[in-house]
Amino acid sequence: MSTSLILSLIISATSIYVAVFFFARSQKLGKDISEKTVKITEKEKEMDSKMYELAILKELGDRVGYSLDIHQIIDVITGSLHQFIGYSAVSYMLIEPEKVLFKVHLEKSVHRGFLDEIRDRMLKSLSALLDKEFTKSQVEEVISGAILIEALKEPVRSFFNIPLVIAGKVVGVLTVADTQVGLYKEDQMTILYKITNQASQAVTKLQEVVATEQGKLNAMVESMADGIFMTDLDYRILVINPAAKKAIKVPEKKEVTIFDFIDNLGGKFDIKGRLEESVKLKKEYVSDRILLGERFFQVFVSPVKNFSVLGQEVVHGGVVIFHDVTSEVEVETLRKDFTSMLVHELRSPLDGIKK
Repeated sequence: MSTSLILSLIISATSIYVAVFFFARSQKLGKDISEKTVKITEKEKEMDSKMYELAILKELGDRVGYSLDIHQIIDVITGSLHQFIGYSAVSYMLIEPEKVLFKVHLEKSVHRGFLDEIRDRMLKSLSALLDKEFTKSQVEEVISGAILIEALKEPVRSFFNIPLVIAGKVVGVLTVADTQVGLYKEDQMTILYKITNQASQAVTKLQEVVATEQGKLNAMVESMADGIFMTDLDYRILVINPAAKKAIKVPEKKEVTIFDFIDNLGGKFDIKGRLEESVKLKKEYVSDRILLGERFFQVFVSPVKNFSVLGQEVVHGGVVIFHDVTSEVEVETLRKDFTSMLVHELRSPLDGIKK
């Protein structure tokens, strides 16, 4: 074999080896780059999720502050949700004393059946969580966002619920739904659960502080001889003492609402109307004497207000005082009777003299 042929074979083999080496290296490099790209993408998603979580928590702090209003807190969460996750509808259902509030925001137009399916699923979730039956007749619906279009017949294909828990008690459920299949991943649900849970914990802690202070207030109010109760702006009774319950003849251990006062006052005093007037117009009202059972009362109605950090007057609710004036009425009656008797006794001898 000639020297030139051997050299040609060596050069060819070397070229092939070099080509294979660089090909393998480029493949490995490409794989490394691909893996790093995936890791970077995942890291970016993780950072985006974390930034969203922090942004929501900051917004909750800025807009809600020390609020106990669960509606306002959930509105902040649902109002910012589109920055993080896609959906056709985001909704929440809250249990209230006389109704179940179903509030839904449509990011895209859907048909009526889509909303009905969400509502029914949420009612079933609440029933399962609380072991209590809830029906459509109890629901008050509020819709915002896009309009309903009946021509769109897309059903609910992606859906998840998050229970709303305050102080260990289920108060409602938050739901995200879409017409696309398999849209929601576990990490997205986890982040939304964490945000909701942190907001719920903040409300729970604040409620504990308020409960402690309210306990002190209750102790003071209960020791008062006059009947007294305080309401919020929705006329829910926040504080009431036994004397107020006794005035309208309801058991001391019974949970009392404004409707108990309306029913038991029997048209003698428009307590709801006077409270509304007092709260809206920021003025006090004093009633004439009214007879409840065998006792006379004078009713005082006043707004509960203070000044905000900006110096603005803020009304928080109303307070009603039932001042028992029975003793005063009895004394006044005795005085009148005595005066009448005295006049009669003096008049009788005079009548005899005239005759």
